[in-house]
Amino acid sequence: MADPIDALKSLVNSEGWQEFCRYSKSQWSDEFVLSRIENAVNGIPAGDELSQTETTRNLLASRNAIMRLLAWPEDEIRRLSANQTPSGHLSPVDRFKRAVGR
Repeated sequence: MADPIDALKSLVNSEGWQEFCRYSKSQWSDEFVLSRIENAVNGIPAGDELSQTETTRNLLASRNAIMRLLAWPEDEIRRLSANQTPSGHLSPVDRFKRAVGR
């Protein structure tokens, strides 16, 4: 089984992943989300502030979820690296935690 850190590093360094991230970020850029919010809010009848607020929240929550997903590989590399000893091997405690699923 491949080392998870090496596998994630290969992923984030691949041209395909980088292109996927560029495309995803362009589709969920601040400008894109603001235009979607404007279009959505304009389609809701005036005076229906609850629907306007809910639509705005849903679009922003979607953007945040996508950005977290795109950041996950690098965040996971940092998290896994922090659990490694200087030699690059898991400490006995961390090996035990991984073995028992914690």
